[in-house]
Amino acid sequence: MPFLECNNCHTEFELSNIPDSCKCGKPVYWLHVRYRTKEVELSEFSDPGVRSLWRYRQLLPVSRRENIVSLGEGWTPLIRSRNLASKLVLNNLHIKNEGVNPTFSFKDREVSLAASMAIELGLTPIAMASSGNAGSALSAYSARSGVKSFVLTPEYTPAEKTLQMNIYGTNVLKIKGTIEECRRLVEEGRRRFHWTPFNTSIIRSFAIEGTKTIAFEIYEQLGGTAPDTVIVPTGSGRGCLSIWKGFSELQAFGIISRMPRFISVQPASLHPIANAINDKIELATGGRSIATALLVQNPPELELVAKAVKSTQGEAIVVTDDEILAAESVLAKEEGVFAEPSAASSIAALLSLRQTGRLGKDETVVCVVSGSGLKDIASALRGTEPIPVIDPNLDALAPHIESP
Repeated sequence: MPFLECNNCHTEFELSNIPDSCKCGKPVYWLHVRYRTKEVELSEFSDPGVRSLWRYRQLLPVSRRENIVSLGEGWTPLIRSRNLASKLVLNNLHIKNEGVNPTFSFKDREVSLAASMAIELGLTPIAMASSGNAGSALSAYSARSGVKSFVLTPEYTPAEKTLQMNIYGTNVLKIKGTIEECRRLVEEGRRRFHWTPFNTSIIRSFAIEGTKTIAFEIYEQLGGTAPDTVIVPTGSGRGCLSIWKGFSELQAFGIISRMPRFISVQPASLHPIANAINDKIELATGGRSIATALLVQNPPELELVAKAVKSTQGEAIVVTDDEILAAESVLAKEEGVFAEPSAASSIAALLSLRQTGRLGKDETVVCVVSGSGLKDIASALRGTEPIPVIDPNLDALAPHIESP
């Protein structure tokens, strides 16, 4: 049976007896799900007949099948790069395209697990502070399951994302301020509105279990091996920590012998996790970026994320908006993958690492592209030329077809 363990003092708790916080003083979301190695049949690690993250149900905490909330999330393609790899002189570059999930981002993984466990443990209704993707996912999975949910999102959240949240029929409110104000309101409303805050409750730990399956899939899709390097867009850091946890479980179970190196990517305007990884003492203040999903001033798991990345001899990269827009364009034109700015940050980091010689040509590299470009059309328009409008005749068409 799975259980909970504090990442600080290692006290164990049963899923049937979840505390409000650990006795060492750490918040409840510092308790992560663990699995006793002897209870896992490694020969049945993956069910090949299931083409979703639920193929790994044996390493997920949901005990009753009827509580599973799924829209077919996971088992996303791992695309072997040809054109971009050739230009960068990389022999083993891969793109994990999370933009093909049901609501077009990797957040579907975490919300599938979170909603399933919320039903199993009676932790409903759910309230969430979200800058877009997680809110869209929660709205969709709430519609699927009938779980009542509330989403508070910053006023600057792209219209495509707020439309997605709204169309599923959940309760959505735009807040005048940043994601930090949204988080504060969700937490303050816990007692008054009797909801479970996604961002600061045990649900956050269950969300990690969903996203860790990216690591399991990469292992399978690479033919039963771990990559050398994984590059992950990082906002709160939950995605990076989740994928790290997935690979660390594979190592603990003896399935892989080594951990990949993790590269965390943040925008130049706001990068508290990068500061922590690089041992910089720098006050994180609110910044603006086209990578809105990565703008988190006070990441709840900052210490855990920094420790995880450092444990792999990894590093943190910060990228500018111009670099992100260029990467978004390169990825689309070279590989046919349309990523939103936050997702394209992994490609921006890849370009920087290769240019500065910090990535070997024979390394097996996986760039996690966390969401679809359809999530933020306005930003994509900034990096593209307007489409010409011409008269309906061959003379008008010719200059565009015959030009060199």
